[in-house]
Amino acid sequence: MAVAMLAAMPAYAGEWSGVPLVIDGGTIVINGQRLRLAGLDAPDNAQICQGPDNIAYDCGVEARRALAVIIASRDVRCSGDRRDRYRRPLVTCQIGETDIGRELVRLGWAMAAQSSDYGVEEDDARAQGRGLWQGPFQRPDDWRRARAMLPSGVAPKE
Repeated sequence: MAVAMLAAMPAYAGEWSGVPLVIDGGTIVINGQRLRLAGLDAPDNAQICQGPDNIAYDCGVEARRALAVIIASRDVRCSGDRRDRYRRPLVTCQIGETDIGRELVRLGWAMAAQSSDYGVEEDDARAQGRGLWQGPFQRPDDWRRARAMLPSGVAPKE
């Protein structure tokens, strides 16, 4: 009986490789599979932040662009054994020996998740004023939560 139950449980461990399509600063698609980068949180495409001199800019678009530049149409290798709340595989991806998530956090276009090993890279990006850290911004998870609370059809104040 226990063996039958284990056989019916979906296996979450997986590996993906190929040239990905970049969806946003934390999401890619490889061979039709949507993957979420583990260990970080990047702004959504619609998120607006403040740059130097409080000039607003599309930080979500910039995070997506930074991830695309890191990948630069090269093959990546991703693996993971967990899923997020939307059932997307949570993965760590490399190009050669370069950890893509670590590089995105180092450049300041994503924040380290509490459970990740990217804290040193975030601290360095913050100290150097790189990426998101060039001006004030709302944490991506707080920004998403605030948008989810708005009544339908009401745009947030950015």
